[in-house]
Amino acid sequence: MSQLKLPKIHINAEFQRLYWTNVHMGLIAGTILLFGLFVLAKDEHTSWHHHLQNIGTSGLFISLIAGYLLLERSLKQDISRNVFDQVRMSSLSAWQMAWSRIVVAPLVAWTGMILSWIALLVADYVSGLNYLIYDYAELLTLPFLAWSIACFILANALSMLSRNQNQQWIGTLVQLILLSIVLFIWGTNLYKQLDTITLPTSYYAQYFPLKNALLTSLVLTLFASVFAWARMANVLHLRRVDKIYIVLAVFAPVLHIPSFINLPIALANTTLIYGVISLVSLATQGVIIHRANLPVWLFTAPLGILATLFLFGNISIVWLEPFVFGLILTVIQQMRLGLNSITLGLVVYLLGYWLYQLI
Repeated sequence: MSQLKLPKIHINAEFQRLYWTNVHMGLIAGTILLFGLFVLAKDEHTSWHHHLQNIGTSGLFISLIAGYLLLERSLKQDISRNVFDQVRMSSLSAWQMAWSRIVVAPLVAWTGMILSWIALLVADYVSGLNYLIYDYAELLTLPFLAWSIACFILANALSMLSRNQNQQWIGTLVQLILLSIVLFIWGTNLYKQLDTITLPTSYYAQYFPLKNALLTSLVLTLFASVFAWARMANVLHLRRVDKIYIVLAVFAPVLHIPSFINLPIALANTTLIYGVISLVSLATQGVIIHRANLPVWLFTAPLGILATLFLFGNISIVWLEPFVFGLILTVIQQMRLGLNSITLGLVVYLLGYWLYQLI
């Protein structure tokens, strides 16, 4: 009796489902038409490179907002329809589900991003060698940066599937804005500390900007893709991913590998990266340590402090801020006030910081 051979399935069912429920060709055609109208509506007193630059920059900003909203809308629709309960039982991998949603759900935003990118490339071309609006290195890395941002948006939006909405990070816009302010304050204080020492100029970054930008963008794209896959696998309970988070976080300084040619610059970038990751981990993963799910900050904070020791010769005061932030989150989570503890903790921390600055 001959063995039954099953045909290989090359169709991504999740891709098709998302295409049917999220993509409207009329919107894509309207986006292209509207973009073309803006390109043609040039003032006679404005040069083409300035005109295309303004359109391209504005288009990128609008595409970013549209991508964020479309990805969140797609997830909210699937959550309300209990789609993820069915997706968990499918034979599709977590990566297939992740990239399908990243590509299809914000397809209108991707259209706007590609058109804006082309506008910036043309603007840079018509400007001539003596009037470069954007460095070619930055423009060539724009698609990689856009993909990385989309991966992070998806990873954050998946937090909406959290069961304990009051005690965990849920990825709302308010939380993102508050956390961005916290990260900005920490980075600003770190750079104030760096002003006390002399950092040499990176030879690689100065004389090889294209290689520097391309290498960084490729590594960032790889890290972001793996992170999006891990988040999807975690949400769907397909596998434990805490070790993957830790590996990505520990090796995150390679995102700025060109700076490794100068040790002080490498240590400064390493301190910045580990500090940002530690604060994000405290907000998104919590402070309490579980043996089954170790938080990332437990590894990145000691490594960041170690880099600070080599850089300054002592433990910089900037590492007091993550400690205070974690302490505030712990106290508020234990109080269980009926509000989201992460949002409340971010607000209390920022209010306390501003009061401290006034005093």
